[in-house]
This record gives sequence, C-alpha cells and structure tokens, in this order.
Amino acid sequence: GKLSGILYMENNLSENAFTPERLEILRSFSVQAAISIENARLFELATTDGMTKLYVHRYFQLLLDQEIKRSKRHNKTFSLVMMDIDNFKSFNDTYGHQLGDRVLKDVAGAAKKISRAEDIVARYGGEEFVMILPETDSSQAMVLADRIRESVAQIEIPHRDKKLHVTISMGVSTYPDHTQDKDELIRAADAALYASKHKGKNCVSLFEKKNNPATD
Repeated sequence: GKLSGILYMENNLSENAFTPERLEILRSFSVQAAISIENARLFELATTDGMTKLYVHRYFQLLLDQEIKRSKRHNKTFSLVMMDIDNFKSFNDTYGHQLGDRVLKDVAGAAKKISRAEDIVARYGGEEFVMILPETDSSQAMVLADRIRESVAQIEIPHRDKKLHVTISMGVSTYPDHTQDKDELIRAADAALYASKHKGKNCVSLFEKKNNPATD
C-alpha cells in the first residue's frame, strides 16, 4: 500500500499493446524497481549524516579501506585531508547550537562544492571533517585544501545586525609517502591538523615525520 514511484508507458503505434500478460510482466518489473528504490533510500540513511549530508564516520572507514586496496593494486597515490572548525565550542556557547548547526552545514557545503566528483567527503565527528582524494599527491592535496580553507573563511553567517565568520584548520597526509597503514595515515593527517592549530589556526599543514605534534 506504499507508493514508491510511478511507471508511465505509452504506445501510440499499435492497439492493445498492453495485454494482461504484458501488464503482469510490468507489475513484476515495478515491484523490483520499488525494492531498489527502498534499498537506495535505506542505504543513504545508513551511510549519510542527516545534518551535513556527508558520509558518516563508519562508511568513511570502509571507503578508506577500499581506496588503500585500490591504490596498492594499481600503484597509485592518494591523500587524506582532516579539517576542524576553529573555536567551534566557543562559537556554540556564544551563539547557540542552532547557529552552530548552520556553520556545520555551510562548511560541509563548501568542502563538497570544491571537491571533485571522485573525492570522498565525510563527517569524521563533531566539528571534524575528512576527505579522501584519489590519485592526488601531497602538493595537489595542499592546493585543494587551501581552496576549501579560503572558501570557508568567506562564508557569512547572518546573526542579528552583523555577519559572523569562521575558519578551519587542516592537515594532509599521503599514501604511500607517509605510510601504507590506514590507522597511521589517519593519525598522520590528524597530527598535521594539530600542527595547523599550533601555527595559529586557519591554515593547512602537511604531515612531517620529524616533527609530529601528536607525540610532543
């Protein structure tokens, strides 16, 4: 009794084109289409963050596993970008969670808009986001990340009689240059992110093995 879609067919070339037998086949086809539509809807609910419309953390982990296997098999390079909204807790405390949610959506939108079709953007948790950049070396990833940083800095959030601004700090790690291990690759991007925080925020840092803030 649930409507999932409408199948519209028309034939002006011959009479009695839709016989009872053919209609039965179309009904079977429609049932399979309805199941596919419902499965796609459930898949989206399971893999997408409801607020930002980005992939959820669990699905990001699965996609990162797949990208590592693909890059290893084809001897390709890819980069990981971690980003964090600067002073977000203070923003929430000052202006409220409703405006904070608006910031999350706007930052997610900026990252999604600048990313390429093959890039994967996900919400890592809280005010942190992560991107998988297939076949992208460190220098290319740094350029793309800085474009996102600049785009976020230009976002205007209306509040009463003024416009608010936020910034993001970002960290980049690259497979296999920095590591071939998934967890270490995430830690490397996270360490580079914290290096950006130490530099004063609103910047992009590339992971450096000799200077790892996470172990200082």
